[in-house]
Amino acid sequence: MTKEEQIPPFRKMRKTVAQRREAKQWRRRVVESKGASCLTSALRREIRRYARSVFGSTIYTPWLEYYTEVRGEFVRGWVPKDYYQRHLLPVWNPRDRARLSQLKTLSQRLLPNAMFPALALLIRGTWQDPADGTTLTDRQVLERIAPHAELVLKRDGSSGGRAVEFIEQESFIERFRAASRDGFGSTSAVLQPVFHQHAEFSRLHPRSVNTLRILTYITDRGTPEAIYVCCRAGHGGARVDNASSGGFFVPLSMDGRPAKGSAFDKYGLPIERHPTEGYAFSDLCLPDSIVESAVALCVDSHVRVAWVRLVAWDVGIAPGGEPWLLEWNAIHPGWEKHEAVAGPLLGRYVLDGSLLVTGERTSHRMQP
Repeated sequence: MTKEEQIPPFRKMRKTVAQRREAKQWRRRVVESKGASCLTSALRREIRRYARSVFGSTIYTPWLEYYTEVRGEFVRGWVPKDYYQRHLLPVWNPRDRARLSQLKTLSQRLLPNAMFPALALLIRGTWQDPADGTTLTDRQVLERIAPHAELVLKRDGSSGGRAVEFIEQESFIERFRAASRDGFGSTSAVLQPVFHQHAEFSRLHPRSVNTLRILTYITDRGTPEAIYVCCRAGHGGARVDNASSGGFFVPLSMDGRPAKGSAFDKYGLPIERHPTEGYAFSDLCLPDSIVESAVALCVDSHVRVAWVRLVAWDVGIAPGGEPWLLEWNAIHPGWEKHEAVAGPLLGRYVLDGSLLVTGERTSHRMQP
């Protein structure tokens, strides 16, 4: 029995209630921003019928109503966040397996030719070579960091840009030489140089590493496919591009152009121009070869971590156009805002009835 299955039912229900409250809050925010609601009585009835017939209950309407306010219309094939998190994600990505995506040090070993290379791995307080795991001497570590004025330390057990530390070389050396290395403790982490990005991505926001977010899903045929691509841009003084940190995301078509003509914030509200850089998001045009190569990298990498079915990949593009994986997330692959703006991400599987959930959680088969 996994840890997810051991969670008492009342705790799961409390979390579900909190998620539906969140959906209503987000919907109110969207309505306030737009100045009016698009939900008519007829549209509400349609959403309730859809929730009942496809997901088995009208309790799933709050997130569907939020999606509808964002898009200005209701789209069949949407999967509400609470159903996704309570019934689909625990089956697709059992938590004990999904947690492996938070082990940055392990990712360097699992995906050695895809992850952005590390200078060294910190394993429970011991520095190791990323390639073969041999212990590095103090001198070897200092030699490896010597060419880099700034370093990045990514600790195990985090995602979404959290626990990512940018360190000046001088500061790193001081901590490295501290007695007993208390500056790093007995944690595990990846030490990397700062990622230098392609000029087109630097133009989006020069102070942050701006990435492609790609969602891949393993179909019933057992093969992964890309179901969504967006470009993410930072804002203000942020060094990361996450929407939750104030950044924006731009859904992309495979030719590198904006699929929706604008960027969006974490609530799914449209942003026409970057607030500090001034350019129009509709003018964004990335080389299609970059998008294609990044998608291919993620699909190939998913084959190597196929014990989870849905993965969100953050891909950095190097100056020469080469894609590198900076992070992958199987615990909470972003869903609701992307589903609202660009979904249904899995609509064809919802409408043909093939998105089947079995087991103790539910035996309900989704019907169109």
